[in-house]
Amino acid sequence: MSQTKYTPEMLQSVEEVYPLAIAAYDTAIKRFDALDGKLNTFVTFAVSVSLAVPVIAHNSSLSFRSKWFALAALSFVAGITVATVARLHGALNLLDPKTMYDSYLDCEPWDFKRRAIFWSGENFRHNKNLINRNGVLAAVAAILFALEAVLVGAWALSL
Repeated sequence: MSQTKYTPEMLQSVEEVYPLAIAAYDTAIKRFDALDGKLNTFVTFAVSVSLAVPVIAHNSSLSFRSKWFALAALSFVAGITVATVARLHGALNLLDPKTMYDSYLDCEPWDFKRRAIFWSGENFRHNKNLINRNGVLAAVAAILFALEAVLVGAWALSL
């Protein structure tokens, strides 16, 4: 953050912007949780369907040595990997009460709000990039799981 000495006269809208800056954290949490829920749903659905495939295949004497089965299994593993990477790598940047205690308790209220707005903006950019990346990874995982379903269908028709 810049070391320039700001005054309330220089930055007159701090009081108006502060509530919006703090609300940005709630928005990021909601978006992140919704996306994480989608990733969890994709994985649960893919695993459930994939566990049923060998049982069905055994009863219809499909060969597990088929290229279609191998490609479907590969697509499944790739989808699970992509979804797992999205869920495990990266975390939201949120307000840290310990940092506020250590660094900002001696600030004037207006200066505290100004600094909080700055960090909210920095964290917003990080959080937006993380959520967008996870959105792309969720789409890739969904495509891989759909590809798996198509390949299982091709395998079932390859009798």
